[in-house]
Amino acid sequence: MKYRINQLKLNIKKEVKKEDLLLPKEIINNFKIVKRSIDARDKNNIQFSYNIDIDVDEKKFNKLPIRLKKKFIISNSKNYIPPKLNKNIKIENDNRPIVVGFGPAGIFTSLILSNAGCKPIIYEKGEEIENRTDILFGEGGAGTFSDGKLNTLNYDPSGINEFVLNTLIENGANSNILYDKLAHIGTDKLKPIIHNIKEKIISLGSEIHFNTEFSLNNFNYKQYKAPIILCTGHSSINIYNELFSENFILQRKPFAMGIRVEHKQELINKAQYGNISKEDLNILGNASYKLSYKCRDGRSIYSFCMCPGGYVINTISNNNQICTNGMSYHSRSSDYANSAIVCNIKENDIKGVSPLDFLNLQIEIEKKAYKLGNGSIPKTTYKEYKEEKHNIVRQIYENINLPFDLNQDIIEGIEYFKTKIYGFNNDDTVIYGPETRTSSVIKILRDEEYKAINKDNIYVAGEGAGYAGGIMSSAIDGVKVAQSIIQKINGV
Repeated sequence: MKYRINQLKLNIKKEVKKEDLLLPKEIINNFKIVKRSIDARDKNNIQFSYNIDIDVDEKKFNKLPIRLKKKFIISNSKNYIPPKLNKNIKIENDNRPIVVGFGPAGIFTSLILSNAGCKPIIYEKGEEIENRTDILFGEGGAGTFSDGKLNTLNYDPSGINEFVLNTLIENGANSNILYDKLAHIGTDKLKPIIHNIKEKIISLGSEIHFNTEFSLNNFNYKQYKAPIILCTGHSSINIYNELFSENFILQRKPFAMGIRVEHKQELINKAQYGNISKEDLNILGNASYKLSYKCRDGRSIYSFCMCPGGYVINTISNNNQICTNGMSYHSRSSDYANSAIVCNIKENDIKGVSPLDFLNLQIEIEKKAYKLGNGSIPKTTYKEYKEEKHNIVRQIYENINLPFDLNQDIIEGIEYFKTKIYGFNNDDTVIYGPETRTSSVIKILRDEEYKAINKDNIYVAGEGAGYAGGIMSSAIDGVKVAQSIIQKINGV
């Protein structure tokens, strides 16, 4: 029987052993760390906080005093077993599933389908990982050129979350991603991991076509009877326009946008850890933060995609548009920390009725930023951003179709964040803009089988479809979509 103990606090230098688990060693068969987070509330005694699953001798456990047993709950964690095709089903060339996009959703959709014997055909508009220059498109998706953050679920009864993480580990990721609350891989390590998964997919009989712009119309999708799975990411404007013209049911999806701030990492470490020794900093790694604030006008301002020891990069590489993003290598060893500071944009903030309204707003802002920065990311100091009425970054959000002053709300939020991180609002804090691609601005409505509404064979998955928001949630959604397809093929 497995039991879980939550929030077990231990010294950061200590390795977890049986004698730390508050149970007699003789009743413990084995244990597994489920989650590890940093508890730095007491700067003089920073600890790791663990959630741990313990496999125990049930008879001996039941004999323990009730006061001791109360510290444990039954663990419902399961191992996910990918589905297989029934032995009597054969996949031929004319009924092979098609996967469009090879980001996290596309990769794991393809992996599950390939493992089942479906031999999908995969189309990706960008380059292979070794040749990529486009930040948004290509093998691995936009998340490849980011921090590789793996925001994991605390409750995962299906086991899919752990299956995704184990797949990444089997292909080169460090095992700590299974339990670290703020786990990340880093751009440098993501590249070979994604390459290895791709080779596995190909070895199972699937094929991948890079530098191939997929079009539903050109493909004549209405005549194709096998599943077509759209895993196109949140920036595939051509696909959104096609779906709109083909009367797919789309909705505007609330999102967030704002600016990106950059501080010296030393300032963030000091605020989060206090006067920490170099030895302890090496154990904990450069500090991160997660901040939020509700403005006087009711808007939410919050940090997003925080990159300790990272870099600010330009996300858009064509179409005369610019958007910022953050990235880190595995070591997170640069001298600077950056994060988006964004404001929530609500569905009724634009009075139009088209599901493409937010997408058009996004494009308008990014083109304006490109022009203001003469092709480079507009940047300024916080002092200039706060005090100069027509500062280069402030101008990005002036005279746009929103019913509130986004710049003023961001300034209000940053002034509050100084109460959480001393120095957050320093005059020399660097401000970049715009940050507009926090998530998809469109949701493609789908049914309980993950098919687009009223479309017999078109499935939609991941962030681009509006059902995920990052590497892990997109990968998990891809697994679920592939599972549904396999079940349907099997007649379930």
